[in-house]
Amino acid sequence: LDRSSAASDVYKRQAPRIGLGDTPDTLQPIGGPLEVQHLTQAITGMANDLHRLHEERTLLLTGISHELRTPLSRLLLTLHLPDSDFLEQKSAMCVDVNEMDETIDKFLTLVRSGDQEKAITVNVRDWLEEMQEIARERYGLDISVAKNHSADTANSFQCRPLALERVFRIIFDNTRRYGDGSLQIRVLSHPGHTEIQLRDYGPGVSAAHLLAMNQGTLPRQTGHGAGIGIRICKRIIDLHGGTIHFENAAEGGLMVRLQFPVIAPLRT
Repeated sequence: LDRSSAASDVYKRQAPRIGLGDTPDTLQPIGGPLEVQHLTQAITGMANDLHRLHEERTLLLTGISHELRTPLSRLLLTLHLPDSDFLEQKSAMCVDVNEMDETIDKFLTLVRSGDQEKAITVNVRDWLEEMQEIARERYGLDISVAKNHSADTANSFQCRPLALERVFRIIFDNTRRYGDGSLQIRVLSHPGHTEIQLRDYGPGVSAAHLLAMNQGTLPRQTGHGAGIGIRICKRIIDLHGGTIHFENAAEGGLMVRLQFPVIAPLRT
């Protein structure tokens, strides 16, 4: 009883921090009846959820303001040009407006993550054919599919199609920007899960950069955005109960490994 009372006092003291989105390190399980233990678990889960929402709100506000500042500055400078020069910059202004629109879309996608979309069962072969068509037509990529007789492309997995398509589009866009416009796709079958490998033919990335990408903590770097796309990919793949891993390919270029459970229920 004394232990439960002491732990309860800790929760009371930490309640204001929980309300601000912080997750105190001092929270301890409270003993006692089963109902009280369930309540403890619920409060801890709520504290973690509030902390995640607080982080997402901070990322959304600071990220949008940071990403929009550069194109807005260019637009402001253009507006002060003489009329003749202003007209010459019209196409560049359109590019800036599109960039801002894409930035806002990325941050909203990060917050939504596709968790409200209905899950469906898709065939691996059919899904990849659809993604290859998008890569060629929308992103102008040179796509090749590696032959692998051990891969069972008849496998199926559950996905939220719009959310998962977003992952592939982000990979395609990065391939177009940094991967020399060429992409190789390979499918591998493992017990209980299917692996889709997407390898570009660019220069690859540094070891430190790879570590940050796999941890989802990629900082903004010159010419490489704020890493929001990678955060979106990780969140969506986590939602599907799968994994995403980045590595430099032995033959050169960047390799993205996507692994999905074969007909496994998605997290809700």
